[in-house]
Amino acid sequence: MNNLLIELGVEYIPSKYLKNISKILLENINNNFIKNNLIYSNIEIFETINRIGFKIINIKHNNIFLEKKGPNTNLIYNNNIINNWIKKNNINNLNNIKILIDKNGSYLFSFIEEKILLNNKIKLILYNSLINININEKMNWNKFNKFKFIRPIRNIVLILNNKVLNLNFFDIKTTNITYGNNFFNKKKIIINDIDNYSKLLYKNKVISNYDNRKKFLLRNIKKKILNINGYINFNNNLLDIITSSTEYPIIVLIKINFYNISIDIIKYILEEKFRCFIIYDIYKKDNLLPYIIYISNTKSININILKNKIKNNIESYINNINTLINKDLKKNLIEYLYYLKNISFIKKENLLTKIKIIEKLSLYISKFCNSNIYNIKKISLLFKCDLVTELGYFFPKLSCLIGKIYLEKKDKYKNLSHYLNDIFLIRNNKFIIDEIRLESCIVYISDELSTIVSIYNNNIYIPKGNKDFLLIKNKVDNIISIIINKKILISLEELINKSIFIYNKYNKIIDKLIFYKIRDLILSRFELYIINAGYNKLIIKSIINNKNLNYILLYKNLVKSINKFFINKKIYILISAYKRITNLIKLNNKSLIKINLNIKKKLINSKLENKLFININNLEKYKYYYIYNKFDYIINDIYKFSINIIKFLNMVKIFKNTKFLENRVLLLYKSKNILDYIFDISLLINKL
Repeated sequence: MNNLLIELGVEYIPSKYLKNISKILLENINNNFIKNNLIYSNIEIFETINRIGFKIINIKHNNIFLEKKGPNTNLIYNNNIINNWIKKNNINNLNNIKILIDKNGSYLFSFIEEKILLNNKIKLILYNSLINININEKMNWNKFNKFKFIRPIRNIVLILNNKVLNLNFFDIKTTNITYGNNFFNKKKIIINDIDNYSKLLYKNKVISNYDNRKKFLLRNIKKKILNINGYINFNNNLLDIITSSTEYPIIVLIKINFYNISIDIIKYILEEKFRCFIIYDIYKKDNLLPYIIYISNTKSININILKNKIKNNIESYINNINTLINKDLKKNLIEYLYYLKNISFIKKENLLTKIKIIEKLSLYISKFCNSNIYNIKKISLLFKCDLVTELGYFFPKLSCLIGKIYLEKKDKYKNLSHYLNDIFLIRNNKFIIDEIRLESCIVYISDELSTIVSIYNNNIYIPKGNKDFLLIKNKVDNIISIIINKKILISLEELINKSIFIYNKYNKIIDKLIFYKIRDLILSRFELYIINAGYNKLIIKSIINNKNLNYILLYKNLVKSINKFFINKKIYILISAYKRITNLIKLNNKSLIKINLNIKKKLINSKLENKLFININNLEKYKYYYIYNKFDYIINDIYKFSINIIKFLNMVKIFKNTKFLENRVLLLYKSKNILDYIFDISLLINKL
């Protein structure tokens, strides 16, 4: 059985990249195994701050036979030709010779098993897996400048069946030597048996398996807090960061004075700045216990010295925060509003101007839903004021949360504090939409939409993919989710135009295409939103392509109704009618017949034609049905209309009678508009 161990000894892998790099390397190894016709039964992954490793069990050749074409079967009795071919191709087993027929006739073929040394394949696999690693955060770290990695590679372990495979990778020679925990004693470890790899590392204070290290961490934290009747509501992101940034976590319980500062601020400071876990009372779950769990990666001779050092650092920091809060509370929150003019938003735009835009846009949106206008006005004025407080200056990410806390302390607008908390939760994607108040949602939409208008108008580059540091996609996704879940019945066109109109009052619109850019952005994100809900991509594209309808709130129900229409196969009648009309319109375009704007009733020549005429003139009723969410009525009406069109076209030859020609061609144009009213049928024609 062929077992392989690969380990890259790396100089400090940042915690946020560890899992991703390990995943990419694993994909590369698997792809290279396939290319080299190798298979394995199991793989174990090792990931720590200083190493990434793989133990691959039971490697085998996936038998490949090379096909060698021989002489024509007509020459089968010519021994010289046959023997020469066998000798030339080193065919040792005559059972591997078969007769096959190809397009040129009947020939002898031999099937020779491919044999390349496993050692050479493994070396090639490792080399190609490393050299082709596709990560953005790479650095030059050797004299060759041909290979980049996240951090410098210091050693490479490459062992097959407990023997070192010699490979020189950019001046790093593979060995069977690894090292223990840097922070305890960086002891040299010689690996004689790869089955003992994890045990050897554990003896030297390295828990090499990520999941085992995480379990070790959780188990020991729970033991520590048991004696103080505490529990921890684990932040999974923080837990992953700590697991990735330690090789052998040391759990330290420390008593801390929180100075009666709000739990929300304490939580942020300890988790974001010090990477600590806060502890709640197991019996009073909203109460914070005066303790923290700190994870150390370093062995300390005296644990009390370590505790005191951490305690002094944290308490000093919290005391400074307390001083800032007391200074801020000398004013009411609304008194900070005027100072927002000193903060530039984008180029010459300032936040006080932005507040005015947000207020006006929020009041406009409030007309389309049942909301409290007084609260919306006040929230619009208050929700950015904390940015110019002392605490807001140091922690801008806590904007709205700081405002909420200050309003609760002492303020005439104390009753509005929960609205600010809602906006903070939406911004940080920590919200459950049903628990968020409508007024908070409206102010959030106005804030983010005015930001998007400003970004496009000032021609600020919007990065694509995962590099979207402006979080534009996230903002749009939240806007869509709020409009749908809070049932805000507003036209997308009206919403964007109003945002641009209000913005233009304070900041001149430069980009003339800004409406289309914002609309396309929102519709592209909405398309993904609906597709992720499990609906047919083709239906969604055909609806979004249609510019008649732009109420985001109603799209979802429209998709459901059209989906039923597809299932019942009624769509084919509509497509048939559409095709025939389109072909006739093409014929008319060739003949250059001019048409009037209005159908002349006196030239209506049959009952069926009159039915179509009545339908066309009643187009306004579709707008009524649309607004009131009656899509089944619209679709059934269009379906019946399609049947009447087909009957009409079967009965009448459009281009035969010149007296009725112009009127009937116009009837076709108007009929096409009816068929196209709720979705773009042209997208469906070649797809169904």
